[in-house]
Amino acid sequence: MNLIDLITGNTGNQVAQQAENKLGVSKGQVIALLAVAAPLIISYLKNKSQDAAEAEALNKTLDKNHDGSILNDLSQAEARQAEGGSILDHIFGGQKATVENQLSQNTGISMDKIGPLLGMLAPVIMGYIGKEKQLNNVNSGGL
Repeated sequence: MNLIDLITGNTGNQVAQQAENKLGVSKGQVIALLAVAAPLIISYLKNKSQDAAEAEALNKTLDKNHDGSILNDLSQAEARQAEGGSILDHIFGGQKATVENQLSQNTGISMDKIGPLLGMLAPVIMGYIGKEKQLNNVNSGGL
């Protein structure tokens, strides 16, 4: 699965349906947020992983908590919302409020819903990254 499939395919639609049911945000808005948030989160992680310690911490986190299994059971997205908030705190650090504000303005999702919604999306995005990492390790002869 590539990132576009994650956003526009069955995974994005299922998460969007959960968010619509829980938060009252339209599926279209959730998919629009996912389309912007996924590459943004990946970009922030890429920048953070330029630091060797951050890269090692990311690898350990992916190996321990984000093997991609969430992509097979998307009901975990809602259950792992609090964990998602912690993920975002780490990724964005002191810029989290600014990022949330910009995403709110860009998607039309209210500020009171953007944080919880991003909290649902973050474990899915991390699961995607973890699954891609595993596939790359297998394809490159690792593991």
